Amino acid sequence: MCQACGFYNGRMVIDMQAKAGKREARMIAKKEAIAGQQTSEAEDETAIPGSDEGTLPDSAPAGKTEVIAAPEMAKAKGATPRKNQAS
Repeated sequence: MCQACGFYNGRMVIDMQAKAGKREARMIAKKEAIAGQQTSEAEDETAIPGSDEGTLPDSAPAGKTEVIAAPEMAKAKGATPRKNQAS
């Protein structure tokens, strides 16, 4: 079978033009989605989370920082020997 046209012994086995068209459309849609995602990420990076302003993080007032406490760690389990096991 010819990989360029999809013919084998004079018969069309696979419609390579249709496959190429579908692949091209899929690749274009993927590129547009990636470009749209990158622009939205760039807009999100410039804004301060929780503010409606478009100020840069460097120009934010220092007194408005919020400290989040770390969650407590789980207690360590004690290792007890199994039955008939030396400790």
